[in-house]
Amino acid sequence: MGQNKKILLIDDSPEIHMMMKIILNQNNFGLISAYSGEEGLEKILAEHPDLVILDYMMPKMSGPEVLEIFVTDDRFRDLQNIPILMLTAKKGGLQEKQGLLQKGLYGYLTKPFGMHELLEVIESTLERAQEFAQHRSLYRVTKKAKDFLDQLVNAIPDAILIVGKEQEIIYFKEPSQNPLDFNQKEVMGKKLEEILELEEGKELSPILAQSATEEVRLEASFRCLNGQKIPVFVTITAMKDDTGEFVGYLLVATDLTEIKRLQSELLEKEKLAVFSETAIAVNHEINNPLAPILGNAQLLLREEDKFDAVSLKRIRSIEKNARRIYSITQRLREIQKPVSKKYVGHSRMLDIHKSE
Repeated sequence: MGQNKKILLIDDSPEIHMMMKIILNQNNFGLISAYSGEEGLEKILAEHPDLVILDYMMPKMSGPEVLEIFVTDDRFRDLQNIPILMLTAKKGGLQEKQGLLQKGLYGYLTKPFGMHELLEVIESTLERAQEFAQHRSLYRVTKKAKDFLDQLVNAIPDAILIVGKEQEIIYFKEPSQNPLDFNQKEVMGKKLEEILELEEGKELSPILAQSATEEVRLEASFRCLNGQKIPVFVTITAMKDDTGEFVGYLLVATDLTEIKRLQSELLEKEKLAVFSETAIAVNHEINNPLAPILGNAQLLLREEDKFDAVSLKRIRSIEKNARRIYSITQRLREIQKPVSKKYVGHSRMLDIHKSE
């Protein structure tokens, strides 16, 4: 029956030890004896018994005190799977018993007890302990797998959403930097269309239907609680169970804010490059014919006594406007941040004076 299981008895009564030894040996159990709480704790560490039977009333250290040390002392941290039964003739209150059970006590064995009662309690306790150990082992494996999966998911910088058949959000993992300004609790249960805004002309339902046969990728925007819109690249995949039945959608959303910013900067740089090239071309093409115009006007003004007042006024106007054109071409070359203004209709023109 006992299959050589080791049982530690912690009791100050030699008679109890003798009786227990006879009963346990007859049923293939091995008995380890300890006559005080201190000795019992040491033998738990040394022998690693399969079961501990602990007397409630002992001098120096009582059974509850031994139990308290066993469940709180770091020395016994790896031995918590050892079940402990409390042996008592004391009729303790229900509250006290529940307190000890909550701390980890497996059960009570009340004195006096018969051989069959002792063996039944021992066998049932060992069975329960084995089941509990299996459950604990399974829990540890499951928790380890879950923790690994959580770490893996959290390592993904993108937002991850699981959406049910009715387009309700049932899971949300916020992006690493949380630029969306909402968390899982605030998103759970909302309809996908409440936070996901598609480009103009596109509808959500046909896109989700399309994902049932193929992976869908598109650009969209997330609506934040503060009204801000975050550009995202979304991948939508249909989810199915083991039987192939459709159960929902998986969405992975990549924040495009930084990419859009860089694209905008690149576009502005390209525009500025085109503007600079145009300004240089204008400067070159205008200044070439402008130089002789201005030079000849200045030469004529040196001989102003040869011209009448009207002709002289016209020559000075030519010289003045030639200088103005030259000044404008030089200003065009200096502009680094062009600023436009409304011109005619829907067209716009460069504002030379406000540009930097």
